Amino acid sequence: MWMLLVTACAPPPTAEPDVPDDSAVDSAGDTAADPGDTAADDTGGDTVDSADTADTADTAVEHEDCRERLARGNGFVQVPDYEGVGATINADCTGTDHQAIRGIERVVFVGDSVTVGTPPNTVERFYRVQLAEWLADTYGLVPPESDWYWYDVFAGTGAVMESGDFAVCAKWGARTDDLVEDNDQIIDCIPEAQAGKTTLVVMTMGGNDLFSLADDYFAGLPEEELWASSAGTVQKLRDALVWLTTDKERFPGQMYVVFANLYEFTDGFGDVRACPGADLVGYDYDLAASALAEQIAWQQEELLRVSVETGTDMIFMGEAFCGHGYNRSRTDGRCYRDAAAELWFDESCFHPADAGHDGIFTLFQRTIGQ
Repeated sequence: MWMLLVTACAPPPTAEPDVPDDSAVDSAGDTAADPGDTAADDTGGDTVDSADTADTADTAVEHEDCRERLARGNGFVQVPDYEGVGATINADCTGTDHQAIRGIERVVFVGDSVTVGTPPNTVERFYRVQLAEWLADTYGLVPPESDWYWYDVFAGTGAVMESGDFAVCAKWGARTDDLVEDNDQIIDCIPEAQAGKTTLVVMTMGGNDLFSLADDYFAGLPEEELWASSAGTVQKLRDALVWLTTDKERFPGQMYVVFANLYEFTDGFGDVRACPGADLVGYDYDLAASALAEQIAWQQEELLRVSVETGTDMIFMGEAFCGHGYNRSRTDGRCYRDAAAELWFDESCFHPADAGHDGIFTLFQRTIGQ
């Protein structure tokens, strides 16, 4: 367990980070300068469907480029099959384009440790901190105080739940059942008194469910139980988002949701020991096992389907991190980018480093902005 004595709070970030040139994010993309202009229309993105065609030569090039990026995979051994899901992809290929996000009055962060932020990373580089600053500036929200940026190392939560127009209920080690069933993150962060506001919910979730699945697989649990676990993970997310976006008696305000898919640090090889700290954190299994790889790919496909079914948006976090893991220098991998590709994971193997948080921020920023 990480232990850190917090003695001071960092000042807010003063500038946006550089967009990584070699990421799945297109550095030429624009951000939303006017919240009123962020609406997505039906022709604004690519639909992931085998019959899809582009309207013009320019969009055809972008369409093919986006397909190539997604076909590279998201760092896991088996590449998910997004064809036929019916998702609309935004122009930057950073995520889907299912919502016309506008008029935000409140922002809520739920999910796991990636959203809370973890040591030894720089607090002002946490993606939620960068995103909060950008959202406050873009939508005219009251920004959080600097103590909101920090985490409580003993509770595994944010140091302060609510500040300004922002709240954080994410927790280290959280799984999809913590959204509603166990720790009630959604209920805690959107009490009835606040539920009438136009709210943006941002989350990273599912990584802890995935590694629990891997533990069960290598412990020898029957395949039918493993599939039931995978299906349960996806269904809990689906149920939470359906409730949040359709129950107008409990959530009368407009609820926008943007969540991340899963990522992995072996760049498609599945050898967790590529990370020097794997033994210390207890990662001693091979994610290349075919039965496990199949279930992980299925989960990724279903996460995209959930975004379609619920009219919410998903960022391609896994695809962006592909090529920024511990096998990024292996030229024989499908995730290989170039010799200068930066490591986006920290010493824990699974958490993002500062550069990884920069990348996640950019994915959320551009997906929300379109």
